[in-house]
Amino acid sequence: MYTHCPECGTAFRITTGQLRMGQGRVQCAKCGTLFDAISSLSDVAFEDHFSDLRKLPTLPMEQALPPPIDRQPQENAGIAIAPQRKQPRASSPRSGWLPGVAALFALLILQFSVFEGERLAQNPSIRPWLEGFCAYLGCVLPAYRDPAAIEILERSLEPAGPDTLGFRAVMINGSRFQQAFPRLRLDLIKLNGEPLARRIFFADEYFSDEASLQNLMAVGKPFEIRLRIVKPDDEIGGYDFSLM
Repeated sequence: MYTHCPECGTAFRITTGQLRMGQGRVQCAKCGTLFDAISSLSDVAFEDHFSDLRKLPTLPMEQALPPPIDRQPQENAGIAIAPQRKQPRASSPRSGWLPGVAALFALLILQFSVFEGERLAQNPSIRPWLEGFCAYLGCVLPAYRDPAAIEILERSLEPAGPDTLGFRAVMINGSRFQQAFPRLRLDLIKLNGEPLARRIFFADEYFSDEASLQNLMAVGKPFEIRLRIVKPDDEIGGYDFSLM
């Protein structure tokens, strides 16, 4: 096979081994030009340039173009890779004010808890919502109180000894919620209708055991209380009993 230099026109014999070595590119032994030998391959030499084919030079093996340079960058070849900066995500207009609204809402709840918590906790319409809210946050609501929803089933005032009177009452919680035990007000009345004595009893006074004090009045469950009081000197004409 023959090829020729496109720069000076010199023709050379070339072998397939030389073509493979340089991957088709060779260097002219006469003028030093690098050229693509494959594009000018021929089975015969060009007669207009050469008359004696026997005198055509063979391209020296060392003139074949060396293998192409690996264009992949070598590792740590003196070039540092700049760190990629993450572009900040474009925030929607809502993302800026949602945390502020949540903080204001939490502050509002805190203010209500401090100044209106007791009153709101006693509202039967709002209390279920507050109970769910406290179950999530782990807070504790004040005990529910609704003495008007407690129905008195039985009551009596009878002598219990020479100098004592025994008071008994049975009542039931008719509200929607468990509630704290009420205060009891007992009024003694003279025979002529005038007030004789009054006493307000707290739960720790009409319950003798500590366990009862720790509990709340169950809904729809009747319970009994008993009191012993000192008999006054004047005759008792009647009594009045109420819950507070």
